[in-house]
Amino acid sequence: MAFTLWKNIYQQKNHDDRIERFRELLSDNMLASGVTDDEIDRFFDYCQPMRELHEGWTEIDDGNITVYITSMKNDTPICFCFRLDKEQTDKISFLKFAEIDDEKTIGDYNLSEENAGIYLPD
Repeated sequence: MAFTLWKNIYQQKNHDDRIERFRELLSDNMLASGVTDDEIDRFFDYCQPMRELHEGWTEIDDGNITVYITSMKNDTPICFCFRLDKEQTDKISFLKFAEIDDEKTIGDYNLSEENAGIYLPD
C-alpha cells in the first residue's frame, strides 16, 4: 500500500492528476473530514525530498491497521504513518509524519490519532 501510494504520487503527469489519484486512495471518512487540495499539496511538498522507503511494519489494534515506514528527508530520519479504514480496508483514513530523534525509539512516539486527516510536523 505504501509503495503504491508513493508510486502514484510521483508518477502522475500533472498537478491535477496527482490530486485526483491521491483522493482515490483516501477513505470516505477521510474525505468527509474535509481534506483540502491545499493540505494534499503540503503533503506532496513535504514528501518531495523523500526518495527511499527504509524499514516498515504494521500494527493491528482494535481492528485498526496502522502502517509505519521510515525514510530520510534532508538527512533527517522520518517516520511515515498511515492507517487503513476499518470499513474500506484498501483506503487510507489517516496520515502522519514525525521526525525521529536519535535519543528515542519508535515506541516513544505517539503516532496514533483518532481523527481522520493529514498531519505534518510544524
